[in-house]
Parts: sequence; structure tokens; C-alpha cells
Amino acid sequence: MARGMDIDEVGTVINYDAPGYIKTYVHRAGRTARAGKCGKCYTILATGEAPRFHKMRRKAEEPERVKPFAFDKSKMEEYFESYNDALGKLKSTLDEEKQQHHYTGKSKRKDNSNK
Repeated sequence: MARGMDIDEVGTVINYDAPGYIKTYVHRAGRTARAGKCGKCYTILATGEAPRFHKMRRKAEEPERVKPFAFDKSKMEEYFESYNDALGKLKSTLDEEKQQHHYTGKSKRKDNSNK
């Protein structure tokens, strides 16, 4: 999802795995900033990942805009069912798109070979 996806009206990006490079982070976060729009980007980090992530993040412009907060793990249980439902719907959608792509034989990527 980090590259090649252009989805209208993305207002929030959630990184479940911390990007290893600032360019990847900015690209993912930028999914919320199409046509001058603003959005939010959350990155879920384990405690040990935070120092490396913040070091990488300081390389970006306006690093003070990153606001860390702790999440109470005990509150996560109430979200498991809706999270699993969303993952199931995502898998179904991706499987359908893969099938459609396979049967049509067409690539959704633009051909830039003549540039």
C-alpha cells in the first residue's frame, strides 16, 4: 500500500509496521494529503521501536508535529471484532481485484516505457 495506490478521500493512515526509511514514511503519510487536503498519520510502535523511529522522523520537515501517546493495551480487546471484520473485507476485496486482473490480463499500472 505504500506505493502505487491512489485512493480518494483518505483522511487517516495507520502504519502497523514502522517504515524503515523517512521517504517511505513521508510517502505513506502523504496518502492523506491529496489535492491540498490534510489528514492524520498514526504509527503503532513497540516501546523498543520508538527511539529509532523518532531518530528517523527528525530527518523530516516539521518533526515537532509528531505527538507520541501511550495506548492502554487493555482497551484493545473491544476493537478486535471490528478489526478482524475489516481485515476480512480487505482480503475479499483484494482477492476479487486479483481475480479480475488475472482474467482480464490487463495491468492497472501505467506504461511508462516510452519515457
